[in-house]
Formats: sequence, structure tokens, C-alpha cells
Amino acid sequence: MFVKKGLLIAAMFVAFGVITFCATDCRAQMMVGGYRETSKTDEYVVNAANFAVETQSAKDASLKLISVEKAERQIVAGSNYRMCLAVDSNGKPQQATAIVYVNLKNEYSLSNWTDGNCSASTAKQTAQSETVESSEAETVNYKGELQVGKTDSVILYLGEESGDYAAFCFANKSTVGRKVLAACKNRGQCEFTGEVDFGSSCKVKGLQASLSASAKIVKINSVKTVARRKAAMVKTSITAPAPDAIVKNLYAAQSSEKDAPFFQNTNRAAVDKYFAKDFADLIWKDAPTADGIGTINFDPLYNAQDSKITNFKIAAPEYDAISGIAVVLVSFKNFGKADSVRFQLEQDAAKTWKIIDIVYQNGDMLKGILYSSQNGANN
Repeated sequence: MFVKKGLLIAAMFVAFGVITFCATDCRAQMMVGGYRETSKTDEYVVNAANFAVETQSAKDASLKLISVEKAERQIVAGSNYRMCLAVDSNGKPQQATAIVYVNLKNEYSLSNWTDGNCSASTAKQTAQSETVESSEAETVNYKGELQVGKTDSVILYLGEESGDYAAFCFANKSTVGRKVLAACKNRGQCEFTGEVDFGSSCKVKGLQASLSASAKIVKINSVKTVARRKAAMVKTSITAPAPDAIVKNLYAAQSSEKDAPFFQNTNRAAVDKYFAKDFADLIWKDAPTADGIGTINFDPLYNAQDSKITNFKIAAPEYDAISGIAVVLVSFKNFGKADSVRFQLEQDAAKTWKIIDIVYQNGDMLKGILYSSQNGANN
């Protein structure tokens, strides 16, 4: 999603041994551990499983996916999905273990495929992985907002396409900290080239659940202040609503039966008013299905079946200078529990801000949910 070309993969976990296949833009980083079991029916797992089978089938066999027997996820600069798959190989059922890496642009690469019983494969290759160092530093280049804390600080990078965040932290009194704080100001844009350790996580208040990756900066090669995108480059005109105004109007409109864009099957203009065409198409197509009950069977503005909202706040938009995407964070409490929703917007041909995706605190993305549902999980 948000690593520059040539640095699309800042880290790769090799839990099953030597990588046997990797896309051309994939660089391996050998780390151990960090896998956690995840749902076998999760849409990202299903997509990764289908990708693995299709890729391997094109390589050396005629394979069909029967089911996902087990799935684990590891968050790095992107995600690794380690899966036990039941497949049909030329009419013969068998098991296979696959690792699929999904980078920060949602691009897939098959990093490992092992035929045979999953349990045996896991035991053998986990034993191999124990000889690998727990983490290695990776040289990267990032640009993001510097947030200075009392003892530790972080450079927060916003993804160009996904709206996801990556955090790169350091101790203020360390050699890295002295260099960064001498070059960049708090809340300013800071660009650095250096070595980071993805084996060390960062804690960012209010964003912990939304981080796609985090790492400790262990060495600075260069660091400098960079200018924020000028307002003239991201604003349209005096009369054009700003991104946060679009979001504010959306919440107001959803409370109106006539103008509500979600669950709308009579007024397409109400949908197009807020959403980019491809996103609007998905929302419009979803509403009439199953007698008015589509994939969105929850309140998409709060990611909840029921809601009792307090402490509602729409933050000022943050602009990404490279992609031109604006992100508006909406925070609130639902039945007393803190939650948030991120809206990603970009300008259309008419220079009007339109919502291109909605990202929930748990990492789910509404556009992806709708797309997977309407195109079939196995497509």
C-alpha cells in the first residue's frame, strides 16, 4: 500500500524454511514467530488461498481449492498468511501448506508451497526456522508525520492507497532520536533513510489497532524536513466542500430515509454524491439484493449492528502529498467503547472530493467486503 517502488516489501517472515517462489518486487526478510490463528473464512484468507492455488496450479499441477483447513496471519509490512489447504490435484484430494504475502498495496505473492500433510510440514519447517535469527534490520526510506513524545517519538507514515498506517519509533535520547529531532519538528513532515527492525513494535495512542506495520529505527543514514502539500494543491475552490465536510454531510444524510446513500435502491444520485464511481457501484448493487438485505447488514458508519453514540468527533483531514488522497478520522464511543472509522477520499475529474473507501478500526475495508461478496470469494 505505501512503500515506494523497489521497497514494496520491507519484511518477510520465513516460518516454513527457504522461500521457493516470490514475485519480482518481493524481498525476503528472515524473522521467526508472530503468527496468530485467524478465521478460515476471513475474506483475506480466502483470497490468499485462491491466489496460492491458482499460482501453484499454473506452475506444475492442475489444482482446485476444496477448503481452508487452518489459517494463521502474521503482520509485518503487510501480512503473511500461512494456510493449511485441502486441494484437488487431478482428481486426487491432498493437503498442502502455503504462505502468501500481501504487501501494502494489496499485491499478492506466493512465498512457499509444500505438498503433503500440513502437520508434518509445519513441524519440519518450524524446526528449520528456529535456526533463523529473530530479526534483521532492513534499509528503507519513508516520509511521514513526526509525533514527539516525552521519552519516545514516532514517524507515522500514511499509506497512499489503503489509508493504513505504519509507525517507525525511536527513543528521544538515542543517537537516532537526536538526529531526527534536530532535523524535524513535531507534527511536521519528516523523511528518513535508515535501518529499521520490524521485530520491534511501536505503540501509537489511538492508532494501535490500525497499524499495518511498525518498526524501531535502529540507524539513520539521512533525515530531513519536507514540506507538506500546499493547500492550493489539495483544495478545489472556495465553494467545493472539504473532505471533512463531505464526511460530516454523509453522517447527516444517512439519518434521512430519502437522502441516505446506504441501503438506497431508488435514488442513485444520493450514492454518487458522496462516493467515487467504483465504490458507488458496489454500494448501489448491494442494497437491492436479498429483498433489501445485502452484504451491509450493519451500520457502515459505525461498524455496528446497534449503536449508542457519544463523544462523536470528525478530525481535520490529513493529505498525502504523493497520492493526493485525504484521510478523515471519525472517532466516537459506542455504548461507552471507543471506536473509530477512517474515510479515504480523492478528487474526481471535476475536482470534487469523493469517498473511495471506508476503513474500520479492526482493519476491515468496506469496499473490499462488498467486492468480495459481489464477485464471489472463489473468483
